[in-house]
Amino acid sequence: MVANRYLSHIFEILDSGPSSIITNYLDPQTAQSLRDKFDIARSENTVILIGKDGGIKLNRQDQTRLEDLFALIDAMPMRQEEMRQKKRRGGPDSGAPNKSGDAE
Repeated sequence: MVANRYLSHIFEILDSGPSSIITNYLDPQTAQSLRDKFDIARSENTVILIGKDGGIKLNRQDQTRLEDLFALIDAMPMRQEEMRQKKRRGGPDSGAPNKSGDAE
């Protein structure tokens, strides 16, 4: 999983074993509540991207490449503004992922 400036919170809801948000474990009831909220079957592999406005920007049940996920995030208006501000300040885009998906 990638945890950098692109993503505020990463939830990992697993079929078996402990689910987590960032590095904190979720109790089974909370994990099930999230499955119910987003209508995810226990055996389903799903990637959901939720924007800062709370809207679902991506809901995909197949494999998702990190490059595709980052491209979608980079196209979002808030991210575009963040990149413009960093460019005006002359600073590097420290949230940009490298080819491995890690922040540089």
